[in-house]
Amino acid sequence: MTTQQIVSQIINFFGSTTNMVGICIKNKRKTLILFTIGNSLIAIALGLLGATAGMIVEICFVIESLINFFLEKKYTLYPIWLIFVYVVVPVTILIIMFQSSWDLLPIVASVLFALSMVFHNFSLRLLNFLSVVLWIPYNIVYVQYVGAVSCGVLAIINLIAIIRYDILKKKESNREPVDNSQTKQIKYVIADEE
Repeated sequence: MTTQQIVSQIINFFGSTTNMVGICIKNKRKTLILFTIGNSLIAIALGLLGATAGMIVEICFVIESLINFFLEKKYTLYPIWLIFVYVVVPVTILIIMFQSSWDLLPIVASVLFALSMVFHNFSLRLLNFLSVVLWIPYNIVYVQYVGAVSCGVLAIINLIAIIRYDILKKKESNREPVDNSQTKQIKYVIADEE
């Protein structure tokens, strides 16, 4: 591994760690600040390796995080025109700068990420999961192993969230409350599906 590749791994480690800390924070504004810092570092790391498409997508993520930071107080939902811009701008830039078929992965990942802002719950988690998974082979091809591992960790986190909040919660929602008059406690009985 060359010195440039090692430096890129180190920078990506700090960027990925910053993003993962951002995921754990409940305050959305602080999360967006950490995403701005983390994605900036990841863009630098990918740029050092000549992964132009990945670098451009990460720069777009930085710009999106900054815009989201300032819109956070104004809107509870993102305006549709903004989601459209989040899709069209990176795709247009990447089509102009297209170098290889591997560049399709960050293009699709950026579209999935932008679309995830429109959805909630399962759809949001599924789009985030697919977006992260697309980055794994891209990072491996460009010798960004730290990026591939961090995307793998994020994919697992997203998968756990899908199982926990969507699959297991769905099973719980199939239960009906029943009033037991002797104990005055509500017990849950699985609803018959007959």
